[in-house]
Amino acid sequence: MTLRRNVGWNVVEVVVSSLVLFLVFKLIVAQLGVTSLGVWSLVLSVTSIARVADVGAAAGLSRYVGIARVAKDAEADRDALRYVRTAFGVNGLLYVILALLIWWPAWKALPLVTHGSDLVEARALLPYAVASFAMLNVASVATIALIGLGRGERKSMLTLGATAVQAVVAIAAIGRFGLVGVAMGQIAQYLVLTIGGWLLIRRELRMAASGWSPFAIDRAALREMLGFGARLQGLNIVAFLFEPLVKIAISSTAGLATLGLYELASRTILQVRQVVVTPTQNLTPIYAASFASDRAALDRTYQQTSSVTIAIAAIMMGAIFVGSPVLSLIWLGRIDPSFVAYSMLLSVGWFGNIAASPAYLLGVATGVLRWNIVAAGILSFGCPIFVLALHRLGATALTVPAIAVSVLVGGIVMLRGNARAVEVAVLPGRAVWRDIWNALRTRLGLRPPPVSREVP
Repeated sequence: MTLRRNVGWNVVEVVVSSLVLFLVFKLIVAQLGVTSLGVWSLVLSVTSIARVADVGAAAGLSRYVGIARVAKDAEADRDALRYVRTAFGVNGLLYVILALLIWWPAWKALPLVTHGSDLVEARALLPYAVASFAMLNVASVATIALIGLGRGERKSMLTLGATAVQAVVAIAAIGRFGLVGVAMGQIAQYLVLTIGGWLLIRRELRMAASGWSPFAIDRAALREMLGFGARLQGLNIVAFLFEPLVKIAISSTAGLATLGLYELASRTILQVRQVVVTPTQNLTPIYAASFASDRAALDRTYQQTSSVTIAIAAIMMGAIFVGSPVLSLIWLGRIDPSFVAYSMLLSVGWFGNIAASPAYLLGVATGVLRWNIVAAGILSFGCPIFVLALHRLGATALTVPAIAVSVLVGGIVMLRGNARAVEVAVLPGRAVWRDIWNALRTRLGLRPPPVSREVP
């Protein structure tokens, strides 16, 4: 297993998953209409709010599994197994309880943000969305554990197979069951991830005689995992609230049709974002090692990785900005001015967020989390408040621009705050950009420009 192979499969996973998501959303829009897409987005956002009660059992799972398996012997496998089964046990129990608890409040809350036939459709979808939500968080244990075991490529292969199952079920069921059919596809996907992931974990840990159930709770492992995971989970919960709270704010002020268009634009951008951000997760241990041993090396490494991320983000978000009319034709079959405007605005905002992703990982690696938390707070709490305030002032038309500005400001705050806290350059210097340009020219078969020398 090599880092390059893991990153390669990671990119393939993100691209294929994005294509399947596009297919599913296109089916919803074509067969059910953009308002139904708004209903889908709203129901999933309402049910997912229950994640604020997550105790963080799986947040640090990959770290503990990786540490446990350093020796790579039978005892190390048994130690890693304790963490994996504990995470399965805690998440399985926790999310079954949360699913049961969230159903009735969500049922009663839906009339506050929708009505009429949309309310009927939302309530019909709700039980399946709740089940899908619970199964997603159990399946995540399997994928996180595979990453901790150093088998990221197997995780990606499994995810590709599960995504194909999701697409087949959704295509077969949407005509008869509507949005419920799409939820059935997600449930099938998470079943494949959970069962297939556990089988791969068993194979990796050589557990032929250790029992078939993944669910168990080891108290010592639980205490250890919760101590570390609670800190990460606090940050994750704040960041996680952005999507549901913003979507609820949009639906209650601008309506479900606007939410549907926003969902199409933002989901497209977020899937493209994953192509850039997901492979950067490998930077955390590199930053951590440099921080402990060589601050000058950390500064150089951070500038180099940050410059590459900024360049790729500019290319991809620029393509969405320029190509937004084409995206409108693909999604809606016409050039919708609102969709085009939303895509352009959000691409600018999310460029700032993507460019700051190395800064986010720098904060995690060095333990400087305050600026990550501040940035997450700007998005998750400041942004919905901004949207609601504009609505009260009669400026509902500025809803999406307000979201784009909030995302951009959050990225800038995190970029500047973490870089200054760790004492590295906020932005890559001119020499770093020159080195990247020369390396690119060499890769393309062009001779780098000559290095100027002083004449004695």
